[in-house]
Amino acid sequence: PAPRGAPETIRHWMAEAWPIERPRDPRALVAVALLGEAARARSSAGTIDLGAELWEVDGRWFLVVSGAAYPAQARTLRPLVEGLIPDVVGSLNSETIAQEARRIHRDLTYQAATPMGLARLVGEAQESDLAPEVLTSFLGELEILESTDLSRFFERLRQGTPIREEIRP
Repeated sequence: PAPRGAPETIRHWMAEAWPIERPRDPRALVAVALLGEAARARSSAGTIDLGAELWEVDGRWFLVVSGAAYPAQARTLRPLVEGLIPDVVGSLNSETIAQEARRIHRDLTYQAATPMGLARLVGEAQESDLAPEVLTSFLGELEILESTDLSRFFERLRQGTPIREEIRP
């Protein structure tokens, strides 16, 4: 293969990642959905982009908060990325959490209603060395998820040290 050159970077990129303790933790799905919504609200079209994702690496989930900014706005990127989780934790309420948990439950149930969707969900569980029955307990946990559960999840993240990475132009 042809040798790769250094990537051309025109924006400042920053990311923080926290490992999720439990495989397929339903709290992580709700957390990333709430963080993603808050990230989109804080993004400025064309200048600062923020996001939140769950990445799976070697069968383990990582919650990743990332952002990109052009050099003129680079100084504002760090506080936005680092402040996203505290801001979301400060605005948690039972109704928002319940709504998001119901939406995720509905989406997974809808996906599992087709043979191909069910095969995909079971395949993902098996690739992570989990029994297919974990899907049933996962859905059950989503049904009873409370704000205290999500608060404990975020508190554990905040007690840990995230993996940080920056790429500068």
